[in-house]
Amino acid sequence: MRSTPIGALVVDLGGVAARFRPDRRLTALASATGLDERVIHERLFASGFDARCETGELTSEETMSAALAALDEMIAADVLTELWALAFEPIDEVLDHVRSARARCVLLTNNGPLLGACLAGPLRALAAAFDDVVCSWQLRAVKPDPRAFERAADLLRMRPEQLVLLDDSVVNVEAALLLGWHAVVVGDVGDVEDAIRQYSA
Repeated sequence: MRSTPIGALVVDLGGVAARFRPDRRLTALASATGLDERVIHERLFASGFDARCETGELTSEETMSAALAALDEMIAADVLTELWALAFEPIDEVLDHVRSARARCVLLTNNGPLLGACLAGPLRALAAAFDDVVCSWQLRAVKPDPRAFERAADLLRMRPEQLVLLDDSVVNVEAALLLGWHAVVVGDVGDVEDAIRQYSA
């Protein structure tokens, strides 16, 4: 029997709560802007722009402005949000298990402010399945950086032993375990169901 009650199940986005499909986003952005996919990839990703957004170097306003400029102002902010969301395909079966969990459920993801716009818009049904959403840009650190886990625990006002990470990355799980979290590598819906049953009873 656990000596400390579980306070929250902390669930990863890409690979757990949603399938990560960056190819769909890139194709849609190219179609909408008329820019070559390679140019878009270079400007938004290979350049380090997206990585800077993930670590909170840019505000929400700065992120949106810079992303639109990188796309030569060929689309509006609302269109960019719709197309950015295409990289994330919610897994309904996982979200059903999240909704049925008795424990508090938190979405924790390495993403910048553009995802926040997506979760308030086209991905709002996914966000609504969780009690809280924490993005790396808010923490100014990305998993598996120990600071990401430490700051997430502080933000949630919980001790490490009260938190359970469900992540498809072995590296992230190992980092969380070293900091005193409970953590489980999940590879499919069945793994998520088993972990939620184990830790939210």
